[in-house]
Amino acid sequence: MKKTKVLGLTFLVISLCVPLLGFKSVATEISTEANSILNTSEIQTSSSLKMFESTETLSSSTAVVNKTSESSTTSISEQPSTTTTESSEEKNILMITPTDEKFYISITDKNYDLLDEPDGTIIDDGKQQYQKTFAAQSVIDQGGTEYYELSNSVNHLIGYIRSTSAEIAEGSQGKFYSESNVYASIVSANFDLLNEKFQKQGTTEKIIDHTFKIDGYYNHFDGKTYYLLSNINSQRIGIVESLAVETSKNASGKANIVNDFYSVVKDDQKLWLDLESDATGTTEKIMDQTFNVKEWYYHLDGKKYYALYDNSGNFKGFVEESSIKKASSRGGIWHSADYYVSITKNNWTIWYDFNFKNGNSTKNLYQRTYKVTGYYKHFNGTEYLSIYDNNGKWLGYLNADGVEVTNNPGG
Repeated sequence: MKKTKVLGLTFLVISLCVPLLGFKSVATEISTEANSILNTSEIQTSSSLKMFESTETLSSSTAVVNKTSESSTTSISEQPSTTTTESSEEKNILMITPTDEKFYISITDKNYDLLDEPDGTIIDDGKQQYQKTFAAQSVIDQGGTEYYELSNSVNHLIGYIRSTSAEIAEGSQGKFYSESNVYASIVSANFDLLNEKFQKQGTTEKIIDHTFKIDGYYNHFDGKTYYLLSNINSQRIGIVESLAVETSKNASGKANIVNDFYSVVKDDQKLWLDLESDATGTTEKIMDQTFNVKEWYYHLDGKKYYALYDNSGNFKGFVEESSIKKASSRGGIWHSADYYVSITKNNWTIWYDFNFKNGNSTKNLYQRTYKVTGYYKHFNGTEYLSIYDNNGKWLGYLNADGVEVTNNPGG
C-alpha cells in the first residue's frame, strides 16, 4: 500500500516537471529515479522531496524570466520615438482649427502684422492694408490664439493677422470711419447714389457740381472707397463712390476752372474776398461792369459763387450767381436803350466788332445826330454804344466818351 502511494506521487511529479523543463534528458532522469524508488522506498521518498525542491526552483526561475520579458516588452512599446515627439511639437505650432463660416473684417490696427501663416513670417506690405476690408475665416492654433485668414474680392489669399488687429464688419461694405471738416463736390453724373444699406436710390446726375459734407467713408470689400454725404442741415444725401467726387477742406468745395465773362446786373449784392469769411462789401460800385470769371464754386450752402477779375488780372471778389449774367464775349451783356447822341470826336474809330480790327473813322459823322439802341460795358472798362443813322442803318460801336446825349433826333 505504501509503495502504491509513493509511485503515484512520483508520477505526479513527473507530469509537473516535464512540461516546465521541456528537455528530454530531464524526463529520462526522472524515469530512472522512479525505477529506483520501486526498489527502495526510502530512496524514493528522499528523491521525491528533492524533485519538489527542483521543480519549485525551476518554476520560480521561469516566472522571473517571463516577468523580465514582459517588463522589457512593455518598456519598449510605451517609450515614444524621437520622430513622434518632434511631430507633436510641430503640431502644437502649426495645427489650426478653422471655422466654416466666412465673414468680413476691416483692419483697424495701423501697426498690424500680416503673416504668411498663423504665427508665421511677417509679410512686408508697407501697412497698405490698414482700414481695408477682407473676407475672413477664423483660425485658432493649439495655443488658443485666434487669427483671421484674409481673402480679397477675387478670392486670393492675402495672409493672416491676429484677430486683435481687426474688427468684424456688418457686411461687405466694411467698417464705417467717421470724418470731419472734409467736403466733396460731385464731378460725375454717371455714378449710383446708394442708401445706407448700399442699395441704389438714384444717380449723381441731379446733384452734379453740388458740394456736400463727408460724414465718413467705407473701404468696401470690392476695393472701392465710398463716402457718406450730408447737406448743410445734416440731412443724409446718400453714399457715392469716391471716383464720383473731388474732396476739399473748405465748405466752398471744388474750384471749377473756366475762362468766361460776366456782367454785374445787381447793385445790392454781397461781395466776398474770402468765401470762408464774412462779406466785405456790395456790388454797388461795380454795377454793369464786365469781369473775367476764372473759377466758380458750388458751396455747401447750395449757392454758386464766382470769382471776378478785372482786365489787369486783379481779383475783385466773389459774388453769388444771381448777381451776374454771362456774356458771349469780352464786350459784356447787351443793355437796351433808346436815345439820341451827337458825335463830338472828329477822328475816333467806330468799330464793327470787339476784336477791334475793323472799323471806320468818325470824321464824316462828326457833329451829326444818331440813334443809340443799346450799349455794352466792355471788359476793358469802356462803354460802347451801338449807333444807327436815320435810315436805320447800323454804323458800328462807338466809345461813349465820343458822344453827347441830345434830345433832337434830327441833329
